[in-house]
Amino acid sequence: MKYGLDMHLYSSFVEKVELSVKDVFLLFSSVLDYFVSGVRAHHLAVAFISFEIAMRMGLDEDKVECLTDAALIHDIGLGGVGEGTIEDPDSIELDFHHCELGYKMLKKVPWADKYAEVILHHHDTWDGRSGSGAKGDEIPIGSRIIFLADRVAVKSYAEDIASLLNVRHSVLDYVRSKSGTYFDLDVVGTFEKVAEREAFWFSLDPKVVGRLVRENVPVRNRLFSVPEMITAYTLLADIVDFKSQFTRNHSINVANLAAFLAAKANFSEFDTDMMMLGGLLHDIGKVAVPSYILDKPGRLTQQEFNIMKAHPYITHLVLQSVPKFEFVDMVASLHHERLNGTGYPFHLTKRHLSIGARIMAVADVFSALYEHRPYRRDFKFDEIIDILMGMVTNGEIDMDIVDLIAKNRDEVVYLLRQEVLGKIIY
Repeated sequence: MKYGLDMHLYSSFVEKVELSVKDVFLLFSSVLDYFVSGVRAHHLAVAFISFEIAMRMGLDEDKVECLTDAALIHDIGLGGVGEGTIEDPDSIELDFHHCELGYKMLKKVPWADKYAEVILHHHDTWDGRSGSGAKGDEIPIGSRIIFLADRVAVKSYAEDIASLLNVRHSVLDYVRSKSGTYFDLDVVGTFEKVAEREAFWFSLDPKVVGRLVRENVPVRNRLFSVPEMITAYTLLADIVDFKSQFTRNHSINVANLAAFLAAKANFSEFDTDMMMLGGLLHDIGKVAVPSYILDKPGRLTQQEFNIMKAHPYITHLVLQSVPKFEFVDMVASLHHERLNGTGYPFHLTKRHLSIGARIMAVADVFSALYEHRPYRRDFKFDEIIDILMGMVTNGEIDMDIVDLIAKNRDEVVYLLRQEVLGKIIY
């Protein structure tokens, strides 16, 4: 048996995928925004404000790029502390926990080390009342700028572009009231100059700020290799899986199993890596699903299940914005589709589902059954095969892919062992 990708659909993807730092971090920002309720495009707004302040302060190009990259992912640690809210901005100004978690996550990855220190201190106050103990000039300049930008982004949120000027004076009053205690005097002074332009405030409209960041904020010249993309999106998978105590390893399980099955089905090394990426990202839409639904011990109500059904579509919405990620999108966002059209959210049938999408669907079902859930026990290997064969009989999933799992039992079981998880990726 020899499987291949649907090249007529993915011809632009055959040779290679090259993503810039900004491409990768924009995907992070889209996902992270779901963790902070009450605003839209928060991380984009913080990146834009930070960029405006840094340019006005005359920081060198490398510092500006590092700062704006870090701003796009500044709340990366929120995944480890649960769903956040920024409806009351002062309630999290001294919250050090998610800063520390973000620092630890970024320190795992060599290429992300430069952002870790900025993230660690991005809620540090100028007078030193924050968890890190740093104060004044001990706080990196990038962190000082992001802290102020974060507060401005929250305080400036408005439902429409015409209302943004109405909040200008109250935001400026707030920033000035915290000058010398929370905020660096120099950063405040620079922000006051930036805030003189009406265009700055109109730019914070969620419908506008994303385009401005993509077009105006500088792009770091280096491109991500495929292994670097895998390590980056492993972090993103961790953020999503941490929403529920019962799915802490699910995305890595699916990624490892999907890549293993792709290799056994004679995918090329590059295509196998793309399956790994698809597995890591397949559930990013779950950031929009409340934790009480993910952790519910009993059967979901129809209303709750409707909310759950949105997650692969949100995965699609996020991934379709990433350049040259068509294949990753098509295998990741279709993991709940079934060959007979009974899946969701698109109700695609066999002729519309690539081999990659079929592998991802089986990898997701197998991994979910293998893992413990609040509403049921975990299943043994033979029990899972029986369940999968029942789905084959119903016309839901591909028999050849189930056979691949059954014929490689020992390797599959080893792959999903606790002490193996993550070693394949990091």
